[in-house]
Amino acid sequence: MASLHNFALRGALILFFFILVVIGAGMLATNDLVTTLAQDFGWFGIFAVSVMAGFNIVFPIPAPAFVPIFVEAGFTLPTIIAIMVLGTTCADLAAFYFGTVGKQYLETKKEQPKWYVKLVEFSSKYRYLALPVVFFFAAFAPMPNELILAPLGLAGYKLYQLVLPLILGTVIHITILAYGASAVFEYFQSVG
Repeated sequence: MASLHNFALRGALILFFFILVVIGAGMLATNDLVTTLAQDFGWFGIFAVSVMAGFNIVFPIPAPAFVPIFVEAGFTLPTIIAIMVLGTTCADLAAFYFGTVGKQYLETKKEQPKWYVKLVEFSSKYRYLALPVVFFFAAFAPMPNELILAPLGLAGYKLYQLVLPLILGTVIHITILAYGASAVFEYFQSVG
């Protein structure tokens, strides 16, 4: 019961944080300078923001929180979503790449760390779980995708095995958050 309470509390805090960030982005969206910058940088600006936001561990604000700024700059929501999916996926693939580089480094060592040996054994035993885990994590977990992609790279998974569930999950995640951010922004615009 306590764990369910903690889970609900964490979910509420994440939602509250997201709404606060969207409100902040909404305030920025009404600033002429910010809107002009978004227009000037165009698609590249959306892509750059989503790549930075894709590295959630470094920049813990989800890319769709910036949707109000790009909508006010004149971009359509489907275009914003498509570019954000591309940028976020690029950041996620970089995390996977770091994992594969780590694997190459660890395999050159004479003796591998115990945690690495256990990771490889676990992934060999439960290899079939990676695809649904990547999909559901990317789609619904309010946590950085790097948390699973880097270890999967370390464990020796191939990119072609994970890219489709990663992209599909990211499309769902970005779409839900983008439409949510847009709705929050529109609500506060109508109230204020």
